[in-house]
Amino acid sequence: MITAQFLLTALVVVLAPSTGVIDTLAMGLGQGQLAVLWAALGCTVWVFVLHGLFAARARDAILGSERVLKWLNRSFAAIFVGLAGKLALERA
Repeated sequence: MITAQFLLTALVVVLAPSTGVIDTLAMGLGQGQLAVLWAALGCTVWVFVLHGLFAARARDAILGSERVLKWLNRSFAAIFVGLAGKLALERA
């Protein structure tokens, strides 16, 4: 159920500008349209680079763990057994 507290929090999150927005606006107001373009491009690329590095590091840490791989294999096996059982019951 959506509460008033949830709606207020969502409104604050949506309306609050991030540092990239503030940086882009400051560049636009101070240096013009070309600076806005470069600031927006720089902020976007920087976010994607950081996300890519973090995601790669997390992936390596997770998939490098023998324990995690064992549980992933068990989970996929359980899913396939469940799907096979569902298929067998539908056709019966």
